[in-house]
Amino acid sequence: FITNTRRKNLAISFSILSLLAISVILIFVSAQRAQLLARRQIEFVSSVSHEFRTPLAVIYSAGENLADGVTKEYSQVSRYGNLIKGEGKKLSKMVEQILDFAGANSGKKKYDLREVKVSEIIENALAECQPLIDEKSFKVETEIAENLPEIMADKNALMQAVQNLIANSIKYSNGEKFLKISARNGGNKVKIIIEDRGIGIAKSDLKHIFEPFFRAKAVVDEQIHGNGLGLSLVKQTVEAHGGKIAVESQIGKGSRFTIHLPFII
Repeated sequence: FITNTRRKNLAISFSILSLLAISVILIFVSAQRAQLLARRQIEFVSSVSHEFRTPLAVIYSAGENLADGVTKEYSQVSRYGNLIKGEGKKLSKMVEQILDFAGANSGKKKYDLREVKVSEIIENALAECQPLIDEKSFKVETEIAENLPEIMADKNALMQAVQNLIANSIKYSNGEKFLKISARNGGNKVKIIIEDRGIGIAKSDLKHIFEPFFRAKAVVDEQIHGNGLGLSLVKQTVEAHGGKIAVESQIGKGSRFTIHLPFII
């Protein structure tokens, strides 16, 4: 009887110690994650501050020249005006992206779901990105299958997600100024595919690229500006539409992002 009692007590003690050990491990893992998130948030603030600084400096300089009457020639005044307009647009897009992220994470973001043609989403996204495409002299190929079924979507939100992917392809180009966008029927899903021949993504980074604030070391080392929110927002938008996003990539060869969206039956 005494032996059995001792065994039970040992078993209980061992179970308690095991639970304590697991608790300590979980606390440690949580602390590590919290530290990683805090570090990324600090990097995000630093990155955003840097991204804001350049447009603000341009706007301040152009505005100062206009206010001081440095030039009164129409062509020069027009150039300053276009500079202010362009840099103001950049700032506006950055602010909108941050607000979209905050709204999505607070659960307050609402989507206006309606019947939409995938071709319209792609065409509108390309039209919005056309100035950037022209500026960087990119070649763009499109391959949109005919008679694609319509999807239930917030047209503006999904268009912004496709825009983000197009802009990333241009930003992370590798001298190969090529971009292809295609859409086709993939079983019970519509697939939107954006592929490029850019710098590519390291295999070790692929599992992290959709995390908020994440920026690959290679990108940071190359001083390619960004805030680490774009792909996180794309993923949130796609998932809010009942879809999913996948990525394939090879360093130096490019990346291929595929959005899968359910269509209307």
